[in-house]
Amino acid sequence: MSGAINERARELQSRLAVPARSRRLRHVELSPRRESQSSRECLFKAAGITAQYVPIDSLHGYSYQWMGRSHYLALHGLRLTTGETFSDASSVTHRNDLRGTLTYLPAGCRIWGWSIPKSSNQWFTALYLDPREMEEELTQKLQNVPSLSHVYFTNPALRSTLEKLRVELVRGQTKWDALHVESICLLSVLELCAFQREAFASADKIPGGLGSTHQQTIRDYVEANLDRDIGVSDLAKLVGLSRFHFLRVFKKATRETPYQYLLQRRVERAHDLLQQADMSVADVAAQVGFKDSTRFIRAFRLIKGVTPGKIRKRRL
Repeated sequence: MSGAINERARELQSRLAVPARSRRLRHVELSPRRESQSSRECLFKAAGITAQYVPIDSLHGYSYQWMGRSHYLALHGLRLTTGETFSDASSVTHRNDLRGTLTYLPAGCRIWGWSIPKSSNQWFTALYLDPREMEEELTQKLQNVPSLSHVYFTNPALRSTLEKLRVELVRGQTKWDALHVESICLLSVLELCAFQREAFASADKIPGGLGSTHQQTIRDYVEANLDRDIGVSDLAKLVGLSRFHFLRVFKKATRETPYQYLLQRRVERAHDLLQQADMSVADVAAQVGFKDSTRFIRAFRLIKGVTPGKIRKRRL
């Protein structure tokens, strides 16, 4: 059963598409808004920081998806009848009681899934951190928020701070003190960094790291198989590690997830093909392992800052 679930998760990741069931559900926006969309949805903005409180009052199911240029940190007040969560950092997650849990995703790491609420009056509070703007203000130690991903984790200090942020956001802009709210946001960043440092320290203690020979083995395998589905299991087997151990040591050695590395390599190969080969954009996408052109164009634009079509036009 677990093998089938993991296979489904890998397939969804490779397609960069939400699960089929979620397409029939209403969509809950995780991206930061320009302004509040309802009287109960509250939004706060400061330099490099956007915070929002989003209530979910309906018992109807919903889908969600997030991948952006900002780091994403959320506190959940959710209790579900059922649901599935996928992310680039982990396989499928089935967990119904999410109250008090947190999720952190670095910029460029995606999360998606669907949920059926168990009761009304649920919510999540999200903090979006722009690494480009915050780099100028934070100290040298903290100028880059560490990039380990965590889905539905617990941390009492961070939870307490984000709960204070939620209370302030619910009070509304006419009642909150902007200096106080911004201070809570910055405290959340400091506590996130402290949590991440502890996570890196724990990773340092894991025996059997990923040496240069193993890294080269993985690089060679990826370059030779960019046109096919590559799973975590495939890479872990190459170096004789379990999937979970492999994910940790790969992240520690390269500072990126296997998915992020694979996506980067596919886009780089596609860039070369667009400049050198007489192939259509769709053919290039298929050549480097993208199942559809839409996902290819989205990933290419995210990494290169331009569409594949513009690279093709420059060549012509």
